Amino acid sequence: MRQTLELQQRLQTTLTPELQHVLRIMQLSSTELQRQLQTECDLNPFLEIAETSNEGDELTYDKPISTTDDIDEVHVERSELDYESSASTTQVEEVTDFITKDGSQETGITETDQELDWSDRYDYDSIYTTETGDVLAQHSGSLSLQDHLRSQAQQRPLSDRETLLIHFLIDAVNSDGYLDDWLDIRDTVSEQLHATETELEKALPILQEFSPSGVGARTVQESLKIQLYGLRPTTAYRDVALTIIEKGFDDLVDKNLSKLATRLKTHINDINKAVKLIRSLNPRPGAAFADISSSYLTPDLVVLKRNDEWTVSLNDSICPDIKISDYYVNLIRKSQSKENKSYMKKYLTRARAWLYGIRTRNTTLLKTAIAIVTEQRGFFENGEAKLRPLTQAEIALAVGVHPSTISRITTQKFLTCSRGTFELKYFFSSFIRSTQGDDVSSTAIQAQIKKWTDNEDPTSPFSDAELVQKFRQQGVTIARRTITKYRQNLNIPSTRERRLDSADQLGF
Repeated sequence: MRQTLELQQRLQTTLTPELQHVLRIMQLSSTELQRQLQTECDLNPFLEIAETSNEGDELTYDKPISTTDDIDEVHVERSELDYESSASTTQVEEVTDFITKDGSQETGITETDQELDWSDRYDYDSIYTTETGDVLAQHSGSLSLQDHLRSQAQQRPLSDRETLLIHFLIDAVNSDGYLDDWLDIRDTVSEQLHATETELEKALPILQEFSPSGVGARTVQESLKIQLYGLRPTTAYRDVALTIIEKGFDDLVDKNLSKLATRLKTHINDINKAVKLIRSLNPRPGAAFADISSSYLTPDLVVLKRNDEWTVSLNDSICPDIKISDYYVNLIRKSQSKENKSYMKKYLTRARAWLYGIRTRNTTLLKTAIAIVTEQRGFFENGEAKLRPLTQAEIALAVGVHPSTISRITTQKFLTCSRGTFELKYFFSSFIRSTQGDDVSSTAIQAQIKKWTDNEDPTSPFSDAELVQKFRQQGVTIARRTITKYRQNLNIPSTRERRLDSADQLGF
């Protein structure tokens, strides 16, 4: 066999440790940032909390926001997404309701089959024991879901390309552990990362192997199947449970187990045993990582109207100002020991990384909020009905960063204004094209549905078909199933249920 030596040139996208540190700080909520920053200050002698702010003016934007500001108007082509392929909130809640509630009467499951309690099924403490070299993860009192997933990605022998795609998918995972806008994710990966659908489909199963089991699924069914496949093949009734998830999911959620047994040609006792196994699964695999310690939200940003113009400023109280300790910097300079200098410089480098990371986070957060307020001025003036369609790609172009950065900086970051407190992600929504060629946001559509149903004749409530016609009269063409989905998202009962409620209230 002949040996040859060849030289090849190729481009690779890699993230430096410093950039990874900045991106993780951006992802943190204010509560997590405060906790991890305090821990770092306790461990790092070079980092100390400043008594007064010396640079607060640079992190505020009190000048009026107008359409002529530095953030230029941008136009990005959009396409309506197929949300039916996503894990909708309503669907997750239905499955959670089925799994967590006592269903012995409806399903025929015996009392002995109900001995598993929800709190016994998942050892929440065990998910925090992952070995990792991530400084942020080690210092965190409770890991975020994204940090937990990233720590696992770091331990995998992934190529640079796989790493890039996996980290993108991790950022797209919602608080329940789902990838709930798969078509949007696929399009963004194609446009921004120039990755093929084949590459994305190969990266997805890698993420779905991570813990907690079921994470990275696109639908509730897929999450439950992942969890079932994670069990031993010899697990009793696993195959029956898989068949139920694949072929009888609607009957399962509706608790029509007799119909399910007939459809699958399986004995009802086997169905009951398989349902018991399904009840041991978690329809919200990421929920264990949610920060439930806070009883109220502290906004990151404040939006006020001054002299008929909107202003945006950071809430300085949520994150203390930090600085490099002059005392320890002087110690390095005076030290004669190379070993001591080398040791202390590591902490100095970490302290500088924290300073840079927090400044980058705050600057990006403020610019992003300014862009959102500029684009959604109608909402701040007139409410939800004027919330226009907006994508993260548009804001990314306005701010001058990658869309994945916008995804990070808007996750668990909150804005308060005269209309209430909102997560920044609230201002991004899909759209429906009107007959006049204008785009109407899905949030505005839902606001209109709520307005109509709140003011309807209680003895003759609007049907979904009638709501379709009312929108059509306004020049908006929308499918009835979409109306039904939006109504369910708003927790508005069906026409029949609203009519019955009205009759009960009137004493009929």
